[in-house]
Amino acid sequence: MVNGWGVDARYYAVKERRQSGASGLERRLAKLLQSYSPDAREKVERAFKQWNLILRDYLRTETGLRLSVGDETQTVMVKVKDGLPQPFSDMLSDYERYIELLLILPRLKAAQSGLEEVVKNHDALCSVIAPQRELGDGIPTLDEVITVRKFLSDAVGRLERMDLLNKFAQIEEDTLGAYFYRLPEIQLFWMPIAFVAALLTVPVEALAAVVLAHELAHAYTHLGRDIDGNRWELENFAAADLFIVEGLAQFYTSVICKKLEMRYPAAVDAFDKLLAQQSGPYRAHEEWAKDHHARGEVVRACMIKCRSQGFIEYPELIEEMRSTEKELARSKGSRP
Repeated sequence: MVNGWGVDARYYAVKERRQSGASGLERRLAKLLQSYSPDAREKVERAFKQWNLILRDYLRTETGLRLSVGDETQTVMVKVKDGLPQPFSDMLSDYERYIELLLILPRLKAAQSGLEEVVKNHDALCSVIAPQRELGDGIPTLDEVITVRKFLSDAVGRLERMDLLNKFAQIEEDTLGAYFYRLPEIQLFWMPIAFVAALLTVPVEALAAVVLAHELAHAYTHLGRDIDGNRWELENFAAADLFIVEGLAQFYTSVICKKLEMRYPAAVDAFDKLLAQQSGPYRAHEEWAKDHHARGEVVRACMIKCRSQGFIEYPELIEEMRSTEKELARSKGSRP
């Protein structure tokens, strides 16, 4: 199936762990991130340690699925990794000469706003700095400030038109982290997380927590055992449409972020800002039973049926969702 979530062409479909040397692009980005956010890797690791068990507990509650049943435990390791997954590297390579400027674009935009205020208040600023000095004696004239403002405005405009976040949104693979379902193992890529966090102007730790929730949702929907002890058969999971697998992961990530809102509002903000830049399968969940009084129950019932009956086509899931909405409405004697 061409649109299958886990087809062999996807980098996270590997059957064994691979090691490779860092590329020139990876080394350059790592150096830039070290300057921009020196402890970015540590922040991702800290987010994992702080939220891993909490997120797993939320997922058990929301999905009704368990990685541990009786004496059997399915281990899903989480690792913070260096480097860039191939789809992210391919995207970034087209902008390699502008990486540093794109990384600091939010700061440049803030400087642009600041220059607007300098232009408006030039006379007052001059009087504050050196009331006894003349313009030209180390003090820029208003025309000079306007020239710099135009220079910066033109540069920012060109960088914005590159629309890197839109290019990122067009990648229909997880590139901030990934669930390597055949291992099974979750990898969090600290460099893409830190880079995208800078573009979105959100804390690195918050975005890392969101990515971890999403990848854990993949693991639970795949390997978690239901009340009958069943899991999602591996090849059906791999062949299932992107809109099914990513939709489920996004749905449960959204639910969990809302539950975290009181204790960690930064995660909600990071999820919302990331979602605003995403498209296709990453937004499919927004329409699922959105007006139903028992939305979570509808989605969970459909997920269980999808797993047990091996649905791989997205229309099958949608049809099942509509049927489930009607059944729940009839059984509860109320309208959805």
